[in-house]
Amino acid sequence: MVASATLPHILVLLATHNGAPWLDEQLRSIVQQHGVCVSLLTGDDQSSDGTQALLARWAREHPRMRILPPLPTRLGAAGNFLRLLREASLDGCDFVALADQDDIWQPGRLARAVMRLREGGADGYSSDALAFWPDGSSRPLGKASPQRALDHLFEPAGPGCTYVLSAKLAAALQRELARDPQRFEGLGYHDWLIYAYARIHGYRWLIDPEMGVLYRQHGRNELGANFGARAVQRRWGRLTSGWFRAQVLHIASLWPGAPEDLLAHLRRLGVADRLWLAARARSLRRRPRDQLALAAMLLLGVLR
Repeated sequence: MVASATLPHILVLLATHNGAPWLDEQLRSIVQQHGVCVSLLTGDDQSSDGTQALLARWAREHPRMRILPPLPTRLGAAGNFLRLLREASLDGCDFVALADQDDIWQPGRLARAVMRLREGGADGYSSDALAFWPDGSSRPLGKASPQRALDHLFEPAGPGCTYVLSAKLAAALQRELARDPQRFEGLGYHDWLIYAYARIHGYRWLIDPEMGVLYRQHGRNELGANFGARAVQRRWGRLTSGWFRAQVLHIASLWPGAPEDLLAHLRRLGVADRLWLAARARSLRRRPRDQLALAAMLLLGVLR
């Protein structure tokens, strides 16, 4: 991590919790990025497996790495990332990237993100990723379907570990997080919140089909990809328990701009409301199969 006056400077926000088995490999893939100048801000969420000592060792060896002081209570992944974003110093920074503790970044993935952001005049970037498992199997995680008018109210832009933000967007998010932070308590996904804020406030967002992140799957993922019986069960539970609808309504309530008729139908969710929403599913999710799934759940009355 050597400073350079000519390379774009990217601040990487790395959230950790009991990530010692994978953290060395992820950190190496971050500091070895080509064509960019990288600095690191890390925040550990009460690890008990040696993660904090591992981070301290890396910080001693890499002067452009800083560790936030520990907090007395657990934040969870979303809370940890929002804390990192809120407390990051953006001085001299051109872009901000989010990093999970257990992935592997392709060597040119940040340089590509910067290129695409600059070419497209965008402030937010995310990409597809390649999910992989300990047995050597892998599967593409495709998120680069065309954006829809209101998809930001119903889903993130892809895995948060692929996000790269302009310093302008990161600074705006910082100001928003500092203003009445209690508004954001109870939100389950930091990446969904960031994407929604950007879209609602007119920032251009680009979703890249390039798979620049190897997205590690294991038994201790707090979020992870939506593959396998366990992931399907978890997702089904959130859809049928009312959690998903509550998250949509929470995000929509944070800032003006969400259509009032949409919110009214979603709050009531009677038969006529479900029909109204199902007829508009194409504007609420990006992938056609997700649009069909949402419409079917509404028509069958299983979405709570």
